Amino acid sequence: MSPEQLRVMIVDDHAVVRDGISSLLANCDDITIVATAESAAAALEHCKEIEVDVVLMDLSMPDMDGVTATVRLRELHPTIQVVVLTGFVDDASIREAVQAGASACLLKTVSTEELADAIRGVTHGRSTFSSEFMPALLRQPERAAARAGLTPREHDILTLLADGQTNKDIARALGLSDGTVRVYVSTILAKLGAANRTEATMLAIRQGLVERQR
Repeated sequence: MSPEQLRVMIVDDHAVVRDGISSLLANCDDITIVATAESAAAALEHCKEIEVDVVLMDLSMPDMDGVTATVRLRELHPTIQVVVLTGFVDDASIREAVQAGASACLLKTVSTEELADAIRGVTHGRSTFSSEFMPALLRQPERAAARAGLTPREHDILTLLADGQTNKDIARALGLSDGTVRVYVSTILAKLGAANRTEATMLAIRQGLVERQR
């Protein structure tokens, strides 16, 4: 397998869904399905045995729901990115999935191209959400920490972060080192009370700190 290929695992309790997604992504030269799992428990076991870059996670499963599975997965394997794939719009579950560490949330009606782009994006720090989920994400309760003041430089970096830029992109745009940007991003997350870049973006949009992106 080429080192440029992204290793993806599909987690869904319906075989027809797993097979369907596998078939669709088989046409993407840079994406390889390395495993499928019918339960969250099986997915966690697979991650102990094989290298996985991205997990496509269903929210509704009999043994362990997708939100809980995402929490466990991110705790045990923090480098693995989670893309939630769900067949329904559930505001609470979507908010909880983002808080749990999911980097993208998509409806199962998403096109192959959109799904493939989301998989590629999360490995570069970019988040993708189906438009149906945006109202739920933008209605997150305000946090006192989100009102903490940002310096002009932190605001510039937050704006680029919300636009889906990677640390390397931000460093290049602002003439900073990658290490300096990492420190800034950590400080921004702390000030916003955000667990990750995705949650920071949602909080920033909710508080009007950055303009909502397309």
